[in-house]
Amino acid sequence: MACSRFAVAIHLLTLATLAGADGTGRSGGAPTSARMAESVGTNPVVVRRLLGLLREAGLVTSRAGPGGGWRTTGPPEGTTLLDVYRAVTCDSVLPLADADAAGACPIGREVHRALDAVVAEAQAAMERGLAAVSLADILADVRAGCPGCEVGPVASTTRLAGEAP
Repeated sequence: MACSRFAVAIHLLTLATLAGADGTGRSGGAPTSARMAESVGTNPVVVRRLLGLLREAGLVTSRAGPGGGWRTTGPPEGTTLLDVYRAVTCDSVLPLADADAAGACPIGREVHRALDAVVAEAQAAMERGLAAVSLADILADVRAGCPGCEVGPVASTTRLAGEAP
């Protein structure tokens, strides 16, 4: 089963940044976890758990009460996809079964040993790729793909400019 936490975390960070909630003083307001859950199409509890992981990694902060919500802790240029991946990762890019699962089978042990190096190399290559892309790069792609999209000052759901909320 594929882990969607990484993609959802990028979605949440994108919403917070597009709402102007990145601490730079741009217009907009910090989206709540309930509003973010609407946009992602999932339960607010799932969103809050992910936001908790992002907070532990120092990528977001929250404020309670009126006008409260979730904010990124810095500019999008300073957050790489690797930062997000490490904050919410499910497992290695290619998780292997426990080496002990091979039991007494020498072939199983050797297959596992042979795959260790391959998986480590694949993981390192993926992490290099993620480190080369910032949240700002993702925002640029999102804006290019949806030039009429905006995030309202309080709502975090995306809508076309001029479209009724």
